[in-house]
Amino acid sequence: MGFAMVPIGLASLGTELAVHRPGGQVPAVVVDKPFVDPKKMLPKQDLRRLAATS
Repeated sequence: MGFAMVPIGLASLGTELAVHRPGGQVPAVVVDKPFVDPKKMLPKQDLRRLAATS
């Protein structure tokens, strides 16, 4: 997870970017704020998929 300032032309939600860091290039996607779930409303895993494979 990280924050970045990007040019307006690349700021549309869903825009895929490449982030260059000392360990190499990593993919990133522009998402809406807040991108955290402070009330824990979203499950961390797809429980339906996990149940189907059990």
